[in-house]
Amino acid sequence: MNELIRSNKITEMQFSQNPGYILSDNSLFSLTDFKVLKNKEKTGGFIKCAKAMLNGRVSLVYFIGDHKNLSNILLSVDPESFTLILRNLFEVLLEIKAIGFLSYQNVDISTDKIFIDQKTLGVSLIYLPLTSNSVGEEVFLNELRTQLLQIISSTPVLSSDKISKISMYLSNASLTIEELHRKISSECSGGSVRRAGIQPLLNVVSVNSKNTCEFNINKPEFILGRVASKVDAVVPENPAISSAHCKFIFRNGEYFVQDLKSSNGSFLNSKRLVAEKLYSVKNGDRLRLANEDFLIRIQGGK
Repeated sequence: MNELIRSNKITEMQFSQNPGYILSDNSLFSLTDFKVLKNKEKTGGFIKCAKAMLNGRVSLVYFIGDHKNLSNILLSVDPESFTLILRNLFEVLLEIKAIGFLSYQNVDISTDKIFIDQKTLGVSLIYLPLTSNSVGEEVFLNELRTQLLQIISSTPVLSSDKISKISMYLSNASLTIEELHRKISSECSGGSVRRAGIQPLLNVVSVNSKNTCEFNINKPEFILGRVASKVDAVVPENPAISSAHCKFIFRNGEYFVQDLKSSNGSFLNSKRLVAEKLYSVKNGDRLRLANEDFLIRIQGGK
């Protein structure tokens, strides 16, 4: 990415609070990459991108929403949180590799272009859909190692035995992205660490209901509600349920639930959910949709 900027193939811009880029040559734009990127935005890991024309040149604008860039939160994270952020960063990189169509060269890994969801510590990256020649994984990874080691060495609050071990891993040029992900994941405390692309089954089963129903979820987004045309699965024979009541989302190795402005509300462990806000769900949680209760079970969950 730095080479693309140095060679003036792209120019960085700021559109209000959102970062953007202008291409020097419109033929650099890859429609295939753009379509793949738009599809992956739905499942997380990538900042939402829009294409526009500015003075006849293709411009790419990235809408960061409530995300904070890594450079802005470094002084407020502890070593454990930083370890989780690194794990999530490498999970997104593994996702890029698994897709196959995308190139590491087109990822902006500047500290101010790595964005963090402060609630979940999920990582979202800026990917530029360009037709530029790909650099090898080794070149990209060396640049990333250097960047991360500089962050660690210049941020005193990260000083700990855990981060020292991670620095040792990053300094080992023989480790691949997969190996670094595995080693960093092993340093994370609490919960099971799931590899990118492997989604455990989420089971939602009604309890204390005259119409027993059960839903098995294994897709990135899944909507429950009353009207079949608007949802992935219907909660039967309950007029208190809204047409599209709630959505389950799998992102960065975790499940979340989101109330979709339902009329009678959604409640997680007796706490009412704020509409359209994401809430992490764990194995054994209780979810109430309007007046109907459900038990959450996650395959292999704790």
